[in-house]
Amino acid sequence: MLTPLDLHGKKFNKEFRGYDSKEVDTFFAQVVKDFERLYQDNIELKEALERAATKLEYFEQMEATMHSTLAIAQETAEEVKQSGKKQVELLIKESAVERQRLLTETENTCKKMTDEAEAYCKKINSETEEKCSQMLKEAEEKVQAAERAYKEQVRLASTHRTHMRTLLEGQLELMRKAEKEHF
Repeated sequence: MLTPLDLHGKKFNKEFRGYDSKEVDTFFAQVVKDFERLYQDNIELKEALERAATKLEYFEQMEATMHSTLAIAQETAEEVKQSGKKQVELLIKESAVERQRLLTETENTCKKMTDEAEAYCKKINSETEEKCSQMLKEAEEKVQAAERAYKEQVRLASTHRTHMRTLLEGQLELMRKAEKEHF
């Protein structure tokens, strides 16, 4: 892109009949092209400036409107604040009454639930003790039956052992006699 210095300092070579016309034409074609672009840029910048000025005017009007709206809002806020303060005081009083009512109701409900839970626990405890006693009794009976069965098995085994010993001793005696007779 050409600068103003390029335009001022441009020297053309001299030819037989003056400056080289191709060089001059090329240079001026570049100057025209750059000038057209700068001219277009200038137009676009002017349009942008006009748009910015329009926006500025719009925003200045908005600012004035906002100032008046802010003043009205501040007045309204003060009124709302006072009204809200009265409503809060009323709500605090109503809340205290409601809190006390709920507290009493909750205490009564808790007492009732505690009483019911204690009664249920006593019932379950009694039933559990009864079942445990019954199970313990049944277990003791089974242990006694098992002990009796074990003793019976021991007695039978002892009787069987004695019988087997007698039988074996008899067989052994017979074998000894048979051996003496053979030899």
